[in-house]
Amino acid sequence: MVHLAVRVEDVEATVEALVAATDCPVTNGPLTIEAAGARAAFVEDPDGYEVEIFSPLE
Repeated sequence: MVHLAVRVEDVEATVEALVAATDCPVTNGPLTIEAAGARAAFVEDPDGYEVEIFSPLE
């Protein structure tokens, strides 16, 4: 699986803003990925590509 990952300060706020602005589908999350040390969510762009929105855990 190939996808683009974007680091943000606040995963939940970013996903909420993306959905409000573009109505993009959230395909997974937000969730905590302990093994990666990150909080992440996955959304689909208009062309069907998966985009990961993530923030390192504190």
